Amino acid sequence: FGGGKVVERAMVEQRYKYVRLHAEGHTEEMLFDLEQDPDERVNLMRRPALQTEVERLRGLMDAELSRLGE
Repeated sequence: FGGGKVVERAMVEQRYKYVRLHAEGHTEEMLFDLEQDPDERVNLMRRPALQTEVERLRGLMDAELSRLGE
């Protein structure tokens, strides 16, 4: 992301952390396995085997942001 304002939102559970970044009209998503990668170095977002988990966490985040009026 450039030098503008960055908004980061995250859903954190025992095993996974889903992160959504917004900046300058661009959105990036990340997924980390906190058990296998506690330092959050490997973004698992594109792993086909985890797409169900991504969709679940994305839905939880969307619901929470809606509840908060964002």
